[in-house]
Amino acid sequence: MRTLCAIALLSYLAAAPAAAKDLYVAQDGTAPFRTIQDAVAALPDNSPERTTVYIGSGTYQGPIVLPESKRNVTFLGQNTKTTVITYGFGAKDRFPRGQSDIYNGACVVVLANGFRAEKLTFCNTAVDRGAAPALRIEADRAMIRHCRVLGLQDTLVVNKGRMYFRDCYVEGQIDCISGSATVVFELCTIHSKDGGYITASATPRGQRFGFVFLRCRLSGVGESAYLGRPGGLYSNVVFLNCVMGSHIEPHGWDDSGDLDSVDTAYYGEYNSTGPGANRTKRVMWSRQLSRRDAQEITVFAVLRGSDGWDPDKIPYEGGQAW
Repeated sequence: MRTLCAIALLSYLAAAPAAAKDLYVAQDGTAPFRTIQDAVAALPDNSPERTTVYIGSGTYQGPIVLPESKRNVTFLGQNTKTTVITYGFGAKDRFPRGQSDIYNGACVVVLANGFRAEKLTFCNTAVDRGAAPALRIEADRAMIRHCRVLGLQDTLVVNKGRMYFRDCYVEGQIDCISGSATVVFELCTIHSKDGGYITASATPRGQRFGFVFLRCRLSGVGESAYLGRPGGLYSNVVFLNCVMGSHIEPHGWDDSGDLDSVDTAYYGEYNSTGPGANRTKRVMWSRQLSRRDAQEITVFAVLRGSDGWDPDKIPYEGGQAW
């Protein structure tokens, strides 16, 4: 078995672009690094060029942090379902000394601009232990493609900057996706586990966009799930051309008792289909967007910023994953 794994990894590495700066991780010792964090420590600081960390199939233990100085880094897994980074802690757990302020229960923490991930699973297995993110990003121009993000509470925390998720699967229950960043989810599946809230956006005042879902699929099991609730006074979430399952609560949105947020939140929908998209019982303080408004909400329009960032034009590094 070890020989077969080694052959598979060598074939994978042989197919990867050759570059001296790129790093390789494999648990079985067939690559220079056995752990992802060791590879992170070896990354150059403040590099203007991209460095790729190739990660062989296996289950890697978190927590892992990508410091602010390790910018322009790609984590590229060998296979979305077999290259897994996992952790089992939540915010209510007792952390080793000095660790809670850094990780706060998160499996993977990204603090560096220009981060990309492809063909990976991020998983936090903690249950009933408070917020337990599988992935927390506090950085600009992050791009996650063909990845799975699995957890229960605050599965994906996206704070600060602009981010793009495409062809991803995100699973959770309580505030599944939360934070204050500007984020586009395109062609993603968001799966609700027994109710809860898909989003808890904390968009800052004056920020035009919060969470934007384009052509996504909302699936779920068990209790009804809300599209979102406020994570702050200026919560901003829109769903456009999505497919919504029958698990979506007919009212769509919840104020969680914070009546002040109702006047300042921006919750919009446009042209979604499926039983959960029925708008007849939506709360009065949400809105159905006009065609003209919806046409102005594109990946580039939401994420371009002053530098003209357009993730749609950035090619995949690992090809199609699943």
